[in-house]
Amino acid sequence: MTELAPGELVGQPEARALLDVLYQVIVAQGGCDLAPASLVGVDPPGTDSVSGAVDELFSALESVGPSCEDPAAWSGKMRVVIGKLDDLDRLVRGSDEVPHTYDDLPTSDRPVEMAPAAVRAVERLDHTLSGRHPVGASNLWFSSQHLGFTAGLRDAVARSTAPETLIVGSSIAYRGIDAEIVASALDQDALNVGLVGASLPVVGEWLAEIRSLGVVPTRIIWALNTHELHVRTGSLPITEPADLRRRAFGPVASEADGDRLDWVLGPAGSPVSSSSPIGADWLDRFASRDPALQETDEKVLARHRSQLDRYSDPQPSVEEMTAVATAAGAATAAGAQVTLVVMPIHSEVVAAHPDGAEGHDRALARLARLAPDVEIIDLRSVVGDDRMVDLLHVDAQGRDSLSARLVEELHS
Repeated sequence: MTELAPGELVGQPEARALLDVLYQVIVAQGGCDLAPASLVGVDPPGTDSVSGAVDELFSALESVGPSCEDPAAWSGKMRVVIGKLDDLDRLVRGSDEVPHTYDDLPTSDRPVEMAPAAVRAVERLDHTLSGRHPVGASNLWFSSQHLGFTAGLRDAVARSTAPETLIVGSSIAYRGIDAEIVASALDQDALNVGLVGASLPVVGEWLAEIRSLGVVPTRIIWALNTHELHVRTGSLPITEPADLRRRAFGPVASEADGDRLDWVLGPAGSPVSSSSPIGADWLDRFASRDPALQETDEKVLARHRSQLDRYSDPQPSVEEMTAVATAAGAATAAGAQVTLVVMPIHSEVVAAHPDGAEGHDRALARLARLAPDVEIIDLRSVVGDDRMVDLLHVDAQGRDSLSARLVEELHS
């Protein structure tokens, strides 16, 4: 084999062969329950230093076992694998600096969070070995929630158990509407698939992805607040991961005739095998109540207050509202009854607008004009500041009150 210095590996066939194996065992197989044969026949490329780094990486991979047996141990071993991937990345780049565009490793030992982090590390190494510059938001999923909900909904469609009612939005929806209360009142299955951290355009893209999975709900409840109507998010951070997923699955998906997601999630509707890095409870991980909602997170509160200066330009964002109207229209055209639910905000946020409550009312009225055929239920007055854990989220009691009032309004 040709002796290549670390930096000379970039763009070489040896680098591509290594990446193909990493995509196969980490992206396709989830890095879990690897047979030693998975790594046989791969010659570590380059000089002794690179060969040694690859050997250490493969040894770490071979030590990883099924996550279903011991999730915490699996995550600990995968954390070592990610470290070895980063070691090789830094060796090839000739730098100890970790690109600032990548998130830190999750502090949790849950495989649902560690598995995407491992894929992200492979993507980072791919950027280095392919001679391309790293890009922001390099995770293949918007978040671990996005991964879990995607897999869960896909499996539900395959089993003909997809929910009839979906609750969507950001953390405003996820933490503010109780799907169990809604399901009981409507006498139909309901699921809250709100994505923490999602902007209004991201939620619109998420609705389109949900339809692409074959989910056809009869009702969509989109919970948002008037503060979100004043946020200007710019680019959509959910579309870039989607593009990266398509590219990342390329080396193995070309061999498959079916769904590309089969390679990373397993066949839809089938029993979860020991090679799955996540486990069977895709949706249950995110559908349960969050006890942290009982207490104020001072860091979140400080971040919310730091964002109130956006009201120096008191005009609502046309882009955000157009994204809502467009996504709601597409969902309606697909056969769903869409309801926009306006959630409460803290009085500090109301007062931050130069025109106070009137300014927020105007933003809502403008949204209503953009989406004239969409039902809007205003719940802003249902709870007060005493039920807010920060400036935008309600506590568990506030969530129960909002959910109960929502079903009353839906029935009326």
